[in-house]
Amino acid sequence: MAKAKPNALYTIGYEGRPPDDLMDALRCAGVRTLLDARIRPQSRKPGFSKRSLAKACEAAGLAYAHDRALGTPVEMMQRIKASGKGYTTQFREAFRKHLLKQTEALERACETASASPTCLLC
Repeated sequence: MAKAKPNALYTIGYEGRPPDDLMDALRCAGVRTLLDARIRPQSRKPGFSKRSLAKACEAAGLAYAHDRALGTPVEMMQRIKASGKGYTTQFREAFRKHLLKQTEALERACETASASPTCLLC
């Protein structure tokens, strides 16, 4: 297993990969905690809804946590989808401004990452 950098916070997406591949990638990177940053931790892809993902993490020896405050607000996601343009610079800036207001959630994420190599999933 690779040794993760101390106090580092990694990111990962799950598009195009099965749950086992995601768990393997996390373990290989030395990640010990998966922090799910989705507002709605649901997925049409088997294995990626909150309960299934938490079970897969447990089986892989990883901790699982979910913090919806780190996710994209529903109304913002609806605007992105309606625009048909995807994740534009304008969206990224709006999300950055939103995220900067989530001080408690950001503090929790920092505490988690300080205690254990952590990866955000969105």
